[in-house]
Amino acid sequence: MFWDHDAKWCIAAVGASELDFHFSIIQTLVGYWVFDEGILKLKQVTSHDHRTVQCYIVGAIAGSVPQRLLVAIRALLDFRYSGQQKCCNVVWAFIVWLISREP
Repeated sequence: MFWDHDAKWCIAAVGASELDFHFSIIQTLVGYWVFDEGILKLKQVTSHDHRTVQCYIVGAIAGSVPQRLLVAIRALLDFRYSGQQKCCNVVWAFIVWLISREP
């Protein structure tokens, strides 16, 4: 779901070459993959690559996209990760409801 929607929205908003550049200059943490050539040249994406891109995407697009898109991407990532919890968190449901409202 992330590659089909969120990543494509980020590519459309930032631009393919600029997003690849942002991923190529990110200082990586120990245990995470390095994307020297960006993410658009990946042929097959493993679950580890998928998780790493999700960890870096907010930092990679910050400052290059409108604030509402950045908040929406972050909320979708948080919502998907909260769905993996054993118990539903009412606070996350409230945050998603607040973000989804029209101003």
